[in-house]
Amino acid sequence: MAAGVLVAIFALSLGEFPGHLVPVQLALGLTAGSLEDEVPAARWLSVASLPLLLALFAIPPWLAASDRLLTAGDPASALALNPWNGPAAFAVALAEQEGDAPSGCHHASLALRLQPSPAAATALGLCLARGGDRAGGIRELRRAAWWNPRNAAAHANLAVLLVADGDHDGARSHARRALALRPGDPAIQRACERVLRNTPDP
Repeated sequence: MAAGVLVAIFALSLGEFPGHLVPVQLALGLTAGSLEDEVPAARWLSVASLPLLLALFAIPPWLAASDRLLTAGDPASALALNPWNGPAAFAVALAEQEGDAPSGCHHASLALRLQPSPAAATALGLCLARGGDRAGGIRELRRAAWWNPRNAAAHANLAVLLVADGDHDGARSHARRALALRPGDPAIQRACERVLRNTPDP
C-alpha cells in the first residue's frame, strides 16, 4: 500500500518537472522504496514520512518555477529562487559582464561549478583577464579550448593573453586555430591578425 502511494505521488509530480531534474526525483523515489523495505508499512506512513512526501510535492514546482523565470528572461530572479540553477547563473554572469560589473566573475565561477561547459569557462576566463588576473584568464581559456577544441572565441582570446604573457609561439598557434575555425568573424580576424603581426615567426 505504502509503495503504491509513493509511486503514484512520484508519477503525478513528474508532470511539471523539467527532464534534466528527473534524477533528483528518482533518487527520492528510490529512497522511499528502500526505507519501506526496512520499516513496516504502518510506521512508514507516519509523521516520519512527512518530510519525504513534502519534498516529493514541493521540489518539482520550485525547480520548475525557477526554470520558468529563466525562460521568461529574468535569470536574476531564477537564481534567487534556486541558487543551484546553473543556466541562470551563466545568464546572470553574461549580463553582468556586458556592464563590467565586478560580480560577473562570481556568477561565471558559480555557473562553471554548477554546470561545467566551455562557454562558462570562456566567460570566466574573459572576466578574470578583464579584472587583471591574466594567469587565471589563461587557465580558464585553456580549459575551455581543451573541452571544446572548436571554440574559436577561446582560442582567439587565449592568443591575445598569451602575447601579453610573452608566449609568442602559443599565441600564434591559437590565433591560427581561431582564424581557421571562424574565418569570417571580423572581431576574431582583427584580434588574431594583430597577434600574428606582433609575433612574427622566428
